[in-house]
Amino acid sequence: MARDLFNRMADLLAAECIADVVAGTPVVSEAGLAETVSISIGFDHSMILRCSHLNPPMSALGKVDWSMVSRVRVEKIEGDDA
Repeated sequence: MARDLFNRMADLLAAECIADVVAGTPVVSEAGLAETVSISIGFDHSMILRCSHLNPPMSALGKVDWSMVSRVRVEKIEGDDA
């Protein structure tokens, strides 16, 4: 898992915005109070990211515009059974 996490972090650093990340099959979730992005790490873990902008870029629909997000915070890493 360490190598997979390292590779996923390298993908995040290389991307200009979170929408540019294709590795790990990013999925936007609206569970809880804020939108997050889940990125797969290997076969059985996911990294949960949250927008880290002071004023998050928003779409006309009032949702985070992930194509404009360039700063993220790793919220947690969880097993797929979580």
